This record gives sequence, structure tokens and C-alpha cells, in this order.
Amino acid sequence: MKKVLIIQAGSKLPSLAEVDGDFSEWIVDGMGIAGQATVTTVAPQEDQRLPGYRQFSAVIISGSNAMITDNHAWIKRAEKWIREAVASDIPFLGICFGHQLLASALGGKVGDNPNGIEVGSVEIHLQPHSASDALFSDMPEIIPSHVSHRQSVLRIPPGAVHLASSAMESNHAFRFGKHVWGLQFHPEFSAEIAQSYLDYYRPVLMKRGVNVDALTTQVRDYPYGRMLLQRFAMLTSLK
Repeated sequence: MKKVLIIQAGSKLPSLAEVDGDFSEWIVDGMGIAGQATVTTVAPQEDQRLPGYRQFSAVIISGSNAMITDNHAWIKRAEKWIREAVASDIPFLGICFGHQLLASALGGKVGDNPNGIEVGSVEIHLQPHSASDALFSDMPEIIPSHVSHRQSVLRIPPGAVHLASSAMESNHAFRFGKHVWGLQFHPEFSAEIAQSYLDYYRPVLMKRGVNVDALTTQVRDYPYGRMLLQRFAMLTSLK
């Protein structure tokens, strides 16, 4: 049975206490690999040691409330581990903070999103290189998806391929090498989860004059996140 490592870099909002699972469980559910692959979850922000990477068929890095620019010691240790693992040709999927962590580890630049907080459900616009990308090929040009982030990949790593953007976010997805992907959006989120994050940021958004009720009308369940997670599972032979 194939083995996958999930680096769970943070936890869900307290308001989601009644929603089963956390980032790692939502990712596994979206991939559809329960019972088909052995899943190891590690939380480096809790000083859990990252295991040897050669035993895994793929690595997935989750979202987090942490910021890359916090420069915590665990973030620096994770970046070093990531560089070594990527160099050994192990497939990666970074989601939100994981996308930013991958970019930072591989030479990109991460910082505050100059357009502010992007949260809710937005239209992700696929860029020309996505048509020939193993993960995104055959997807529609626009894939509505769930988002929640304050920081962004301001510059993708040298040699990476730009794959997607939105009105507020230039770098929503990139590929590095053959099978290392970063996704700023959350393919594992449901509409319920996305709405909780939108409610969490409501006071901040309202102070900025954002019509939060209008954003709420856009939050619904979309199929594309699950499709991408399942495609990653297929590409890495996890299912």
C-alpha cells in the first residue's frame, strides 16, 4: 500500500468544532484514498519531527494560521526538509500556507497580499500553461473555488510554471518541475467551511468597506477542488 505524508501546518477555526475532521481529514476525504493508502500526519508547528521522506509516495502540506514571514524555527526547518525532498523527486501538493511554504523553500517570495484578505468563493482563472499541465489539463478556464488567505506568493520560484490567478491573487497555482504543485485556494474546503472563514473575517472586511453579504451569496459547493485532489491521487498512484 502506498504511503502519503500530510504536513498539517495548522488547525481549523474553533467555530468549525462541530464539523468532523481537520485539514488532513478533509484532504484525505477529497482525494478519496481512505483505505487505499497509508496516511501519516505530522504537525511541525507542535515540534513534531518531520520523518524521512524517502518512504513516502507523495507529500501534502496543509493550510495554517501561521504566516511565512513569522520566520518561526519550525518553518525554517520545514523549508530545508522540503528542498531536500523535492530534490529527491517526491511529488508534492501545497495548499494555501503549504503553497506559500513550497514557494519560499524553492526560492520564491511570500508576503502580505497587496490586495488584502481574499476569502469566500472566487473565480480561479487558469493560465495558458495549465492546458498542458498534468493536474489542470481538461479543466474549464474558470474554476470557482474556496479561498482564505492574508499572505500570498508574490513571486513564484525560479523555473516554476504559472498556472492560475484570480482578481485579487496573481499566483493561485504553480508547478515546479514535473510533479510539485502549489495551490493558494483550498480544494479540500466545503461551502460550510468556506462560510465559516468568511464569517471569521467579517469584522475586518466590513471595516474595509467590503460587502460581506454579497460575498456570502457566492459561497456554494463546487466540484473542482475534489476533482483536483483526486487527480493528484491518481497521478501519484495513491488510488
